[in-house]
Amino acid sequence: MYTYQGRFCTMEELISENEENLFSLMHHNRAEYQKLVSREPISETFSNFRSQINQWFYYGRKYQFLVLSKDKIETVGTIFFYGQNEESGTIKISCFFVPKVRGKILVGEALGMAISFSFSVLDVDRLLFSIYPENSRMIQLAKKLGANEREMCVTTESTRNRSTLDYDLPRTILKEISRRVQNL
Repeated sequence: MYTYQGRFCTMEELISENEENLFSLMHHNRAEYQKLVSREPISETFSNFRSQINQWFYYGRKYQFLVLSKDKIETVGTIFFYGQNEESGTIKISCFFVPKVRGKILVGEALGMAISFSFSVLDVDRLLFSIYPENSRMIQLAKKLGANEREMCVTTESTRNRSTLDYDLPRTILKEISRRVQNL
């Protein structure tokens, strides 16, 4: 299991022992999650949610992390990687944070750890933030981290097609990422 400890948060890989924490986070914040990350409905029960998690990984989710408060008492977000393309050396990243931590250094620190993970462990050359156009705070954060708008693409979801913006972050940013996180 991958675990990363920062000054403001801890990032833990999703495993069966902490899936209930993810369910609680997503179930309690489902309206926000469906608005900003995925239109796919969140299951109403934990047992159905476990099968939903299995389905995500079956259809290409590579890794998912829980973001915990510094004291590890509260789950405040999730970050996941999906859509890895071996030929182009890319992987997509998406995330969700509870409203009370948005705009805080904790979010930037968690994303900094996730970016380092993608380049060092997953060994990709490029990381793509795939963001809905109305998620202006995430777009702003991706730009502050050094990502450049790449293209508009259509994301197909079970509920409907949605356009997302892809922001490209090359491996060369890795040397600068900790400085950029500190300057958020």
